[in-house]
Amino acid sequence: METIEKLREQFFSTNDIIYKAKLINFYIKEKGLRLIDVARGLKLKPAYISHIRRLSKLPSMVIDGYYGKFISKSHLFTLSRLSNKNDMVKVYESILKNNLSVA
Repeated sequence: METIEKLREQFFSTNDIIYKAKLINFYIKEKGLRLIDVARGLKLKPAYISHIRRLSKLPSMVIDGYYGKFISKSHLFTLSRLSNKNDMVKVYESILKNNLSVA
């Protein structure tokens, strides 16, 4: 289980949620781990791992807004639930224009 230990070390060494999403996707796609194994190895619920994974599909414009502190981590999770990138960008722009909270 060396792979899981390395993932755990990398995952918990940062607070960067986007990096965590990319890290999880890498271990699932490239290393062949199953989502359930990742969740067990990180001692997190599979649903939470799925939520984090969705962040990697966000458009770069939205990710830049997060790093620029224009939107919160909660905004990222909400935007990642949308089905296509055009909708994500439209809602992101609306959040910025209208100073919308997640609530």
